[in-house]
Amino acid sequence: MHQQRNCDTQMSIWHIIVLFALVLPHHPPSFAKTALEFLQQASKPRFREGHTLPPLTRWGWTMPFEVRVELAKNWGYALEFGGYATPEFVRQLDDPNSIPSKVCALVASDPKRYKLFVLLHRPFYDRKFIESLPPETWCRDAEGSLIDGKRVWSPEAPDEVFERAGKLAVEPLKRILERAPIAVILNGGEYALTVYGFGRKFWERDPLILKAKGNRTWFDYISERKGHEELIVANAVRKAVPDALYIYYHT
Repeated sequence: MHQQRNCDTQMSIWHIIVLFALVLPHHPPSFAKTALEFLQQASKPRFREGHTLPPLTRWGWTMPFEVRVELAKNWGYALEFGGYATPEFVRQLDDPNSIPSKVCALVASDPKRYKLFVLLHRPFYDRKFIESLPPETWCRDAEGSLIDGKRVWSPEAPDEVFERAGKLAVEPLKRILERAPIAVILNGGEYALTVYGFGRKFWERDPLILKAKGNRTWFDYISERKGHEELIVANAVRKAVPDALYIYYHT
């Protein structure tokens, strides 16, 4: 009984503590700072006059406009356009008060100080694009059927797939170029031909792939194919925006 009373007392005290925590107003600690405040108050890096380093870029969630400007002004970063430059996202340029419009206007006002960075549109994540691809895009067995009924990218997917992807990726860039010069383009990758560990069990059951591979190792073969595919996209981007630095996120 004594132990039971002690347990009940402890539980009652705990409930009171929780109740106070819920009722009392929540104030952030005095040392809490926003990302912008932290950057503004921190010591800034100093770059040698006339250095030839390319501006820094990042691939992640979109930062608030003010944070992007701070990173571009004082931390050696290019000014982020925002999310992926999809046709839908780029349509925000039609609104002069949108963040993408403000970003482009700032770049246009001082291109040497604010170098525009854009995340490339990846059509491979568009369901309509995927559904429109030719049958030989996917691994198939000797009877021509999808292996295990799954659509798995074939290393022998036709060039037209990547030519179309490059064309679709470039269209939004042209819209942006009407407003401001682009300094850096980052292709986030992670599409089409993927890693050996996932794909081999499908590739080795496709006669067309085995014939194309020949006596090469799987790594030599898929490296050549991945490079071939990505160069088609890269060349389309470089042709459309020849003055920009094109970066591919290796996958």
